[in-house]
Amino acid sequence: MGWPTTLACAHRFLSANRLTVALCLAVVSIAPRATAQQAAQPDAARSHRPFVEVRLAMSAAASQRFAEPRFRRLLAIELEDTGHLAAQPTGPLGDQVAVVWIDLAAPDQVTIEVRFASRPVARRSLAIANMRNDVAERLIALATAEMIRSQSRPERPRRPVCPKENNNHEEALPGEARLGLVWSGEAAGVWLPATSTYLAGPGGAVGVLVGPLEQRLFGRWLVGDGDTGTTRWFEAGVAVRHLLIGRPRWRFSLGAAASAALVRMVGARSVGSDTGADDSWTARGAGQLMLEGRVARNAWLGIALEPGAVLHRVPFETAAGTQGALRGAWLGVSVSLAVEHGLRPDSTPTH
Repeated sequence: MGWPTTLACAHRFLSANRLTVALCLAVVSIAPRATAQQAAQPDAARSHRPFVEVRLAMSAAASQRFAEPRFRRLLAIELEDTGHLAAQPTGPLGDQVAVVWIDLAAPDQVTIEVRFASRPVARRSLAIANMRNDVAERLIALATAEMIRSQSRPERPRRPVCPKENNNHEEALPGEARLGLVWSGEAAGVWLPATSTYLAGPGGAVGVLVGPLEQRLFGRWLVGDGDTGTTRWFEAGVAVRHLLIGRPRWRFSLGAAASAALVRMVGARSVGSDTGADDSWTARGAGQLMLEGRVARNAWLGIALEPGAVLHRVPFETAAGTQGALRGAWLGVSVSLAVEHGLRPDSTPTH
């Protein structure tokens, strides 16, 4: 091997060593930067957490059981990533202040209370039966620090609730808030068992709504047939109903009605105490059970049952010589349509 070959080998060796040295220098220079960045990330995350000032107070029983200086050191260690422990248990309040109270409620039970800023007080009880004081102190410090961290976490923003539109009037006024006028028309039917008489016809009413009460003046014109022959019944009276169940779409009420009536029996020889008269007067009373459903903003369609009785007996004699008396039970049913008008500003009685 001559000198040229030796020089060429030496040049290749030095070139390879230069590349190795360059790579080593690059690794050495990059590694500290990466380590510094990784160490800086927890610091940056920690900087976004609220820094809490903790003020600790212990009851006399807890101070006698546990060594307060040692407990404060343990708690300060647990709070290292959350805040710091204040030297005094008192001071001005603020948004980043947590007040801690530790009490020995029983010889083997510790109560911890934590209040952060204006949030509700958090309470926790720990059983420390058969524990050494140093073990119990560490357990209490861990639990207290966890409660402080939990309380100091940022609150989640509440999702805004969109108000519901009231196009369907689902938010109806309660029955006690009603005040208004009401008009109604109806079709009524009646069965009088004592004379096997059927009566049917139209009627109408006008009234006032005051809270759960509904007061009406009504009139009816009924015509029918039975043992009395063709009978015509015209009545006028008063009715009162009380709202028992009120819903946006339906309602149920219970009431009573009383009326005076003029009765005419076509072709009868006599009606009442006067011979030759074909009409007389009577009266009736009845209960009312009504179920209604809303059909429009202010309109209700209802059906009512009216069990009652004829209060004034009306004797009669038909053209065929049959004698009898209009008396006894009154069994009625009606279908009505009521329209209401509220008297309160910007309100309509809906129940």
